Amino acid sequence: MSKGGASTSAEPIERTLSDLIHRNGTVTFSALAAMCPQYRWVSLFTALHHLEQQRVIDMTPLPWDYEISARRQTAAAEPPSDL
Repeated sequence: MSKGGASTSAEPIERTLSDLIHRNGTVTFSALAAMCPQYRWVSLFTALHHLEQQRVIDMTPLPWDYEISARRQTAAAEPPSDL
């Protein structure tokens, strides 16, 4: 994992997480961590935070976990609804 500036392609962990989340729809952090035992929890949270900042996923806090879901893609030309 590079520590320098932003890379032009997603880190392997981010690609892995994005693929799993899009394949499963909605998943909890605990389930995602169980699916990816090769990564430490801190690495998972860091990658998930980056994906959330890029608007790839949404993270919702639960009482003892997080719900992670793929963010729906909207058409760029679609204006926001005022209704």
